[in-house]
Amino acid sequence: MTPAKAGRDLISQIAITKSLKILMLLMLHINKCGGKSFRVGLGSSYGDALQLYYNNPIKKLRMGPVQRYLDLLIRKLRGVEIKKDCEVIYGHYCLDEFSHLSGPAIQRGAFFRDPVEWVGSFLFYNKIKHPDLLQEKHLQDIKSCNLKHGFASFLGSFPVTDLDFVGITEDYNNSLKLFQKIFGKEIPAFEKNVTNKSPGSYRDFFAEQGILAEVEELMSDNMTIYRLAVERYLSLCEAHGLRPGNTLPISKPDVTI
Repeated sequence: MTPAKAGRDLISQIAITKSLKILMLLMLHINKCGGKSFRVGLGSSYGDALQLYYNNPIKKLRMGPVQRYLDLLIRKLRGVEIKKDCEVIYGHYCLDEFSHLSGPAIQRGAFFRDPVEWVGSFLFYNKIKHPDLLQEKHLQDIKSCNLKHGFASFLGSFPVTDLDFVGITEDYNNSLKLFQKIFGKEIPAFEKNVTNKSPGSYRDFFAEQGILAEVEELMSDNMTIYRLAVERYLSLCEAHGLRPGNTLPISKPDVTI
């Protein structure tokens, strides 16, 4: 692709979004946050207006910062061909890839999960999918998954506190109700791609293995984002008259709903 064509494509995308009469939702699918179940529900509600786009930013974490920047720059120049009837772009990607799209017609959302539970699900999912790549040394395997900045790799430079929708995996069904309140679309609840493991939480499992403190330290940056995501979720629930469930591992005491 020549720079001239890349520029024309970028201008075309901006023109499409400026002419939108309906909003376009950039909805992130962060791995192991209930995203495949949500994708099926989106497809049921939005039909052909749902556009999937997968360019997993977690894989980019193995690159150096300069390589990641160049990769993002190249992808922005290439652009993503957006369907004219598109209402939702859903998948594994970084919001910075669509930073050229702005205005009231563009909204953004994502589901988040307690990072200790998230990394546990991610680990055991990969043990099933790629058993040859992991060594059954759980802490070492977690480090090899390179997830220390996992949530940030999806958000890019976009603050989690500015997302138009935040769902919390631990409060999944109520999150679907919040989505309906905000966007006027009912999303059916499905259970897809659920990782099988021993009973109990991953947090309990890591505690039994004697590595919980190390896992929490590795997930500290993700936990910072998760806490902000929960605060944003509770704030949106309050704004839309919803009472969140009692399954949230983190509460915000100064919010009464």
